[in-house]
This record gives sequence, structure tokens and C-alpha cells, in this order.
Amino acid sequence: MEDQVIEGIIKRVTFNNPQNGFSVLQVETNNTFEPVVVVGPILEAKPGLHIIAQGSFQEHPKFGAQFAAKSIHESVPTEGDELASYLGNKLIPGIGKRLAKRIISQIGDDPLKVLSTDPDLISSVPGISKDKALAIVSHFQSQNAKDGIVRLCQKHGIGQSLAARIYSYYKDRSLSVLKENPYQLIDDLSRVGFLTADKIAREFGLPEDSPQRIKAALLFIFEKASEDGHCYLTEQQIGAKLGSLIPQSVDPAPYLEELLDEKRLIKEDDRIALSSLSMAEATVARFVLDRLDLEVTTGAVPTDLIEDEVGLTFSEEQRECLLRAQTNSLFLITGGPGCGKTTVVKGLTSLFKSQGLNVALTAPTGRAAQRLGSVCDHPASTVHRLLRFDPFTGGFQHGIHDPLPVDVVIVDESSMLDIYLFRDLILALTLDTKLILVGDKDQLPSVGPGRVFADLLSIREIPAVQLLKLFRRDETSSINLVAFQINHGEVPDIPTPDGVTKSDVYFLPTKGGEDSSRLVETLVCNQIPKKFGIPSEEILVISPGNRGDTGTESLNKRLQERLTNVSEEQSLEFGELRLRVGDKVIQRVNNYNIDPQGVFNGDSGIVKGIDRSGKRVMVELWDKRFITYEKDSLGQLSLGYAVTVHRAQGSESRCVVIILDESHFTLLERQLFYTAVTRAKELLIIVGTKRALMLATRRNQGIKRQTSLATRIRAEVTKDRTFTEHSF
Repeated sequence: MEDQVIEGIIKRVTFNNPQNGFSVLQVETNNTFEPVVVVGPILEAKPGLHIIAQGSFQEHPKFGAQFAAKSIHESVPTEGDELASYLGNKLIPGIGKRLAKRIISQIGDDPLKVLSTDPDLISSVPGISKDKALAIVSHFQSQNAKDGIVRLCQKHGIGQSLAARIYSYYKDRSLSVLKENPYQLIDDLSRVGFLTADKIAREFGLPEDSPQRIKAALLFIFEKASEDGHCYLTEQQIGAKLGSLIPQSVDPAPYLEELLDEKRLIKEDDRIALSSLSMAEATVARFVLDRLDLEVTTGAVPTDLIEDEVGLTFSEEQRECLLRAQTNSLFLITGGPGCGKTTVVKGLTSLFKSQGLNVALTAPTGRAAQRLGSVCDHPASTVHRLLRFDPFTGGFQHGIHDPLPVDVVIVDESSMLDIYLFRDLILALTLDTKLILVGDKDQLPSVGPGRVFADLLSIREIPAVQLLKLFRRDETSSINLVAFQINHGEVPDIPTPDGVTKSDVYFLPTKGGEDSSRLVETLVCNQIPKKFGIPSEEILVISPGNRGDTGTESLNKRLQERLTNVSEEQSLEFGELRLRVGDKVIQRVNNYNIDPQGVFNGDSGIVKGIDRSGKRVMVELWDKRFITYEKDSLGQLSLGYAVTVHRAQGSESRCVVIILDESHFTLLERQLFYTAVTRAKELLIIVGTKRALMLATRRNQGIKRQTSLATRIRAEVTKDRTFTEHSF
């Protein structure tokens, strides 16, 4: 269907998002009796503007007929009565239709030019003050700037939504920014990265060796390194990465010096880091050193009294944890699944509460927090919620000036704490607040930069206990045992289904590739729900990679086709994303604004409703919250039937199906495999080749991240002490 064009005057602005220009408008046209509802992007929406919209009429299930516009442009008449009508349509205070006609009739043959440039001539019209004349000129000059941006953006392939954001921020400076330094957009506008800015720069003919481009490329390299978990780069690494980004030979040294002088980067020895990362690590190091020097004078309650309190019997390792956690200001507990970490936390929580202390239980993810609170019978929250994230400021309410009113903070799943979040947490603690970090050192590190938990565990002076004894959930459970064997490099002996052997772990050998994909499809859609009573939405498929027959992209499409058979009205396409009512989806980034509690990377849910005309999707999250995703946030979702190990981090599922395929050779690695296995609560099924199973167990590459935290702490500790590492 060909696009339609409508033209008219905005009578009312029902809704406007200033961030992307998306608006709902009541538009009066010459060929309709009632105003037309127009929805779409516009640079600046206000009543009285004459617009031209291109799109098509659609029927909204709730709001009725709408004109869904792909583009909306303001149109300024050039002469005569139309221009007078435009000027007199309450755009400028004090200028009505009668006065507007008088102005147009008296200012000459080129009224639009006069209105844009000559306040003196305009003020010569009776009834027009100098201030009104200046207001008129300012309005038309601003309109000319907007028109210029629209035309320029269209010419250079810049979407109207981005154009709206550019104009909203820079106003009359928009054109000069686009022509002189489009890389400025990276700093000033969210979701604009180097690649987008670089495309604009090339369109506008900015030289490839311009200083702006080189400096922006260098900062992009550091941001990408941060996304990969690194806290610093060496000069050699920087040169290599710049060479792959900018083809021509460029010496980065002078540009690095400029960025160092501007305090955007910090150099220490051979390490160069983003200032924010360097300062975050320095803050954490200072916190640790202060805690090591802090004397805790209170004695420990004997473990037998704690056992009586909670009705549990502790192992020797657990008893050591309970005693040392009481007598240290900072204490670390590490151990694999089934080693009793949560039991220790439950004991400590009960003990501290019995002493009248205010205990805060927290974890990086909502699922982990919910699990912790349930086991300990005590409220638990995400770290963001504990610190009271403020979406308006982008910071936390609790910090140095408003510390947490608690005596003890216990953090579960501490391996998922990145350096920024840990810094924000410790800034909200007083010296009197005890901090206990609990986690599994062998899990994948945080999604964000750093490896805080692992770095702290490497410092022997920081009090810590590793739990090694394996406690099975019951006599038949073997998930924890398999995880234990994998973590120690032992290829587990996992039974294959034979109709007789009962287990909660199975290995299904395949030829790999398409053979594995077909089997996974059958397992998720048919066999597991029928045999084990676990519905498909509670089955999580984990693949090492995104591409290929056994990658998440292919698997998600297969499973979607099998599990959601709905009408076209119950589906929505948004770019490459195709959603249907009933789809399992997963959040890809943290979003603190979409809901008071926030929605976080890795949160999963089910699509419950779709508004096709408004491009809105209703999702019921795992914690029973209903979230409405508008057009500008839909890109944060992806199908969640199959995910990578990194995406599954911090979550659990009743049943986990892991694909081990040799085509994902570089991702067949022990730490990744171990993390995937530990996501299963009741049933674990591994699909793939025996060679892939062996590789995933024996290859121990580890996740190598460049961080300075341990080095910083070590440098200070060794001034007065002999430094040694934990033997964990």
C-alpha cells in the first residue's frame, strides 16, 4: 500500500515525548469534519503549526481511527492569506488573525523573508511593538533552522526520531554541530555511539584524520573494552584496536595526551583507563584498606547457640564462616552450588536479628534477591532498590551524604557485582556497617566492568572462607554433583534416557548442528512437559553462541513457531524483532525508568498483549509485574526461549537444556559450562556430542579481564605487611 499524505493545523497536542519527538496530535484538515488523530515523530509539536504528514490510516483497537505517520514536517506558507493565517494562529502571544493580516499586507512583496530578518520593518506596522517584532523574527528563524535540519537529515539518511533528539538538545546550534563535530552527539545524547556519529561525519565530509574523529574513536575503544569487562588498556592494545577501527595509519599518542589532559583518561604505569573506571577502582581499594585497619572488638556468639536458634546443624566449614563473619567488618564467603552458602547466610541473618541488628539482604538481580529472601525468611531486594535508584538523576538516594540505616549488609551472588555498582554500594555504608559478600568464585564475572569478587578473594589479608563440602539436596539429586565435577575438570558420567534410570540430569548424544536443534525443539515443546510436568515457559535453553543452527537466534525462531500460534492481530514486527502474544521474552539492558522498581538485564517474562497500531507490548515479568513497552523501548527486548550463558547469569529455571556443539568451539569452556549447569533447579538435560562435552569440561581458559583493583590493594597492603594470595 502506498503512503498517504495529509495536511492540516495542529489543534491539540495529546502526547509528546521530547526525547524522541513521538507525538499524538489532533489535526484539523480541510477535507474532514472532525480533527484527525495523527501519531508519529515531529521535531517540535505545538498547537497552531501547519504540518504535512506521510503515512497511512489504521484502526487502533482502543483509540479508534488514527493516521500513523512515518514522518511529520512543519510547513510554513510563503505568501498571502495562508501566511497571515499561519502567523495569526496563536503561535506568538499578542498576534491574532486580524493583526497578522495587517502585518502581511504592509511589509512588502517578500513577507517570509521580512518575517525572518527585519524586526525594524515589522515594528513599523501599527500595533506591533519592538518586542513583538523580535518575537516574530525569532520564531521564523527557529523554524528555518528546524526545516534545515529536517532536509539535511533526510538527505544524509538520518531518521526523524534522531533528528528530533538533535534539535531538542542543540536547538539553533544543530546544523553547526552536525557539520563541524557530530562526535559531540556521543557525549550529549544517549544511545548515540561512535558508529552512528562516524556515519554522520562521513556523510558531512569530515576528514577521516580529523582530531575529533581520532579522539572519539579512542574513547569508543575504551567504552568497548569496558563493555567486555576490562578496566584498563595498554598503549599497545590501544594502537592495535585503533588500527582495526581507522584504516589509515594514525599515531594515537598525541590524542591520548589530549584526553589525559582533559581528565577523560587516567594513566598509571602502563595502564590507561577511563577516568570513571580508574576512580571507581581507587574508591573500592580505599574502602578495603580502611576495613582492614578497622578493629572489631565484639566477640562471636558460639555456633551451637546459632544452631539452636535456626534449628540447623552446621559443618566445620560453615561454623568457621559463622564465627569469622561476626568478628570482621568485611568478610567473604565463596563456594559452589550445594556447598551450604545459603545455610550460612540464613544462620547469620537469624543471629544478627536476634541481637537487635538491622540486616539488609541484597543481590544484583531480582531473581537472586527473591530466592535469598525466601530461604532466609527476611526481606531482600536488588542492590539498586536497596540504594533507592533515582531515575530522574540517574544516581542513588543512599550514598555518602545519606548512608543506609543498617548494621549489616549481606550480598548474595557477589560475583555479579561490577566495579561501578560495588562502588555505589560501599559509598552508602558507614564504618560501623558490616559487609558480607557471598558468591561463587568460579561463576562468570559481572556483565559490567571489573571482577570485584574474584579480585577481593585474591587478597589473603581480606578475611574469607571457601566452602568445599558438597551437600546434596536429596538422595536422588545429582545436578550439584555434576557441577562439582565440571568445576574440577572431571568429565561427568551422565546417564542417557533408557526408560529405567531415574535422574535429574541426562545427556542426549547427537550428531550436532541441525540434529541437536530438532531434538531441543522436541524436548521443549513436547517431551519435557509430558514426561516431567514442567511447562515450556519454565524451560530455559542455553547455547554457547548466537549464530548457526544451534545458536540462540535460530533456536528462538524455531521455538516461537512451535509454541505461539496466534493471529496477525496478536503479533508485531519491530525491526528484526517479531513478537507474538504468549512469547517468552528477556530484557537486554537495565531500564530504571520503565517501572518504579526498574527492569534489569536478564529479567524474563511472557508477552500478554500487543497494540499493533501504537507499537506497544504488555509483558508479565517473572515476578508478576506488568510492564508496558512503548515503541522507543521495544528494542530492549529479545525472544527468551534460548539465551547465551552470559544472558542467563543470575537466573534459575526449573529445567535447563544446554546445547554443546563443536561449531561453538571457542565457547566450549569450563567456566561457561559450569555457569550454565548451575542455572538448573530441578532438571538438567545436556544435548550435543561427547567430544563437545569433553571440551567444555577440560578447556579452562577462564574469563581474563584487565583490572587494577587487586594491584591497588596489594601495593598499599605490602607497605606494612607481607602480601600473600589465598589458595582458593
